[in-house]
Amino acid sequence: MEKAFSTHAIIVTGANSGIGAACARHFVGRGVPVIGTYRNEAKMKELLATLGTERLVAVPMDVADERSRRQAAERIPQVLKERGWQLYAVVNNAGIAVPGPMKYLPMTQLKEQFEVNVFGLVDFTQRMLPLLRPAGHLRPRVLLMSSVAGLVAHPMLGAYSASKYAVEAIGDAWRIELKPFGIELILIEPGPIRTPIWKSFEKYIDQYRDTEYAPFLEKTDRVVQKMVREALPVERVAKVVYKACTQPKPKTRYLVARGAWMYRLMRILPDRWKDSLFLKYAR
Repeated sequence: MEKAFSTHAIIVTGANSGIGAACARHFVGRGVPVIGTYRNEAKMKELLATLGTERLVAVPMDVADERSRRQAAERIPQVLKERGWQLYAVVNNAGIAVPGPMKYLPMTQLKEQFEVNVFGLVDFTQRMLPLLRPAGHLRPRVLLMSSVAGLVAHPMLGAYSASKYAVEAIGDAWRIELKPFGIELILIEPGPIRTPIWKSFEKYIDQYRDTEYAPFLEKTDRVVQKMVREALPVERVAKVVYKACTQPKPKTRYLVARGAWMYRLMRILPDRWKDSLFLKYAR
């Protein structure tokens, strides 16, 4: 990586675990400064103990809380000044997955899903845009962590898919809006990845055990557990994020999944065919 990156920092939201922690490890291991936001202090301390504080600075932020986002946005320029760094890229990684049938999904949980994955992401990015600077000949960039669920909506994951569809649409519009100002916007679209995001699945679906969707939820639960066991390691996504941040001409989106062709195919299949496949699998 070119010398300019020794003084150009990358922000990674949700850096205390999962893909965010993997990204922090990958960048710091290559001499790139990282400002990692976190909600879980204990896990962030573990990461700092492993990576040290020379190239990693931790900033608390609950992406679902507007006040917390504002405080983080006020702290980050101070960090850049104290360390003599400039901000080169923002990796919007923080996110949650709220499962459940749309028929019964509480509005509070739907709002929570969008507050984290969409509204918080947009608000924080808006606050960081004025700070972005080129690194040598490389244009500054914003990365949005989308998902294959933003390409194909999954039953029982309607809220999560909706939030990722929104990220896809926002990313496509924002990419064009930022281009004249020399800023790249890139969508990262992971498939099943071994992250803690799915550990809360059981907590959410328990409230639907007495509904007509109970058998379907049992099947979905087993599918999710199998998916997690067979999922790609977080390091695979971190490598792609690094590539997207360091290529002079990055792609507009990176699909990171086993059987990527399947997701591309699902996007063009007739709706009735897709519905039949999902229902057949559920039965």
